[in-house]
Amino acid sequence: MPSVSGELIFLANIPLYEYEKPYLVLLPPSKDATIDPSIPRENLQWENHIIDITDIRGQDEFSIDRCGFQVLQHASKITTLPQIHGVSVEDVEAYKTETAALLKEKLGAVHVVCYDFRLRMNVEMVRETINLRDPLLVEGPARGAHNGMFAHHMADVTAHSGPEMIRNHLPAEDLKTYTKPGYRFQIVK
Repeated sequence: MPSVSGELIFLANIPLYEYEKPYLVLLPPSKDATIDPSIPRENLQWENHIIDITDIRGQDEFSIDRCGFQVLQHASKITTLPQIHGVSVEDVEAYKTETAALLKEKLGAVHVVCYDFRLRMNVEMVRETINLRDPLLVEGPARGAHNGMFAHHMADVTAHSGPEMIRNHLPAEDLKTYTKPGYRFQIVK
């Protein structure tokens, strides 16, 4: 397929990140906070790059085992999610169940845990409080491409965080079962 060029935003490759991890504090400091309000809420710096983008939909040669990603075609039965307003907890749970079934079918997974879900709107979100456990939490757009371009800077999952995520999101009984030889974990976004 032909490629097109597009401008994408990436975390900048700057010397600061050699000694300080990129960070973002989700809430502004409050009068009761023990956080020093003079500390910046984030140290993220971005840069734009022109990237060639190729549409790979419908091409079978990309598999998760061979390439680390796979494109799946699926039309969700949960029709309320694109509208955001009017979405219920039941809609979110149904979507997670549908996603788990899709991953089991298409990737041959034995067990799937949908541990995270985000509703997003293309507007900046400014708020005084936030409940990250609220299944109906609406967030603004994600900033920056998630790519591992500078792997030590901004990665969704690292060699350290992957096993930690598994321990945090699997019940003890599942950990006993699925950490035995013969099983492997894949964290899918």
